[in-house]
Amino acid sequence: MGQLVVEGLDGVGKSTFVAALASALGAQVDGTPGAALAAVRACIDEDCPPLVRQLFYATSVAGASHRMAQARARGEVVVYDRYWASTLAYDAAIRRSGLALAELEVRLTVPDLTVFLDAPLAVRAQRLAGRAHLTGEDHRTLDPDTDAALRQAYADALARPWAGVVLRLDASADTASLVATTLARLRPFEPLRLAA
Repeated sequence: MGQLVVEGLDGVGKSTFVAALASALGAQVDGTPGAALAAVRACIDEDCPPLVRQLFYATSVAGASHRMAQARARGEVVVYDRYWASTLAYDAAIRRSGLALAELEVRLTVPDLTVFLDAPLAVRAQRLAGRAHLTGEDHRTLDPDTDAALRQAYADALARPWAGVVLRLDASADTASLVATTLARLRPFEPLRLAA
């Protein structure tokens, strides 16, 4: 088991958790939209219509899927910061592009484990308040109705075959505890390498 995906709403601590988990595993970090597309992400998120945003994120997931398949073939351990569930959930709850991507979904590489981090709206709001720059989408996720819609959309997405095995964690806990819980779940699997 070496291809791990971390999903969750904005402000649950995904990036911090991904870095800590990757360090504990001696793994690489990847994600969507990925380093190559990060520079255009703000422009896409703020200036483009929903269809363009959804195509951008779907394309970035297709690229991550390809990299995931290659990493698996090489026997590498990689932790991905977001994948397909975020693309589906944010489209269903916020973007509403109406784009059906079932054909892409059946072609995606299935991760070995998908970790879904969740935290109450108040915890997310507090964490997001500490960020230097919030996007319009970040602000929209703090609306109680949007928060509820996102949670339902994530539940729907994670119930689909592409997600593989799903581990749900309350991200209100400290990062070290979350990493320890995840590592305990991974220990029975081989050939995952655990860093000393």
